[in-house]
Amino acid sequence: MSRIFIPNNIINLDPLIITGEIHHHISRVLRLHRGDTLQAICGDGFLYDIQINNVKINGTFGEIIEKEFIDIEPRLNVTLYQGMLKGKKIEEMISPLVQLGLSRFVPIHTKRCENRLMKLGMAKINRYEKIIQWATALSGRTHLMKMEQPLSFQDAMTDIQKNDFNLIFWESALQIPLKKQVEKVIEGIGNHKKISVGIFIGPEGGFTEGEVVIAQELNIVPASLGKRIIEAGKAPIIAVTSLLVISCDI
Repeated sequence: MSRIFIPNNIINLDPLIITGEIHHHISRVLRLHRGDTLQAICGDGFLYDIQINNVKINGTFGEIIEKEFIDIEPRLNVTLYQGMLKGKKIEEMISPLVQLGLSRFVPIHTKRCENRLMKLGMAKINRYEKIIQWATALSGRTHLMKMEQPLSFQDAMTDIQKNDFNLIFWESALQIPLKKQVEKVIEGIGNHKKISVGIFIGPEGGFTEGEVVIAQELNIVPASLGKRIIEAGKAPIIAVTSLLVISCDI
């Protein structure tokens, strides 16, 4: 069955009338007709079964026939603090990170960032949101990953206080197995509790030693992805995957 994203303000209409791009997708791409059903999410945790009553030129008309709360979110509630990258590298990593189960994406400015954009414009926000919505529906998630405005490195050090523990991935970190580090933290917190973890990934040039020192002073643990250097655009995907594998959430 087809699964799509429908905004909350539309899915709660009575009667349900879908217009614009979503209507075009239903009628022209999925080619659904009267009597067909589809599944929809809006980011509130529920999966909606929708029956189509009519498809006209100006809109799709339907009704919700079933609604079920679905929770397939990982046990680890992961926030990625990602150093700003050049070009479209951040845009390209959004979809796989959503599909993996990332909870929050926080771009950060570090000393070696070449991209100095301090605020995401509306055009970029809208593009990111569409990618997030598409990837969420594709992966079967019912909660949307949050895409935040960029923070300075200093402000990110304040943001981490909401997390149970934090890691900073650094190529010069001691080769301590990530598995042991994470399992130790999980054991200390409890096996049945949702755990919030923040992970820091640097830009193309990585973090400076000074930034890592500041992080360590705030109990952020330096971690390694192995002996080889990983491309900045791929490192977050590998890091999130590794964490979820360790916690048996993938």
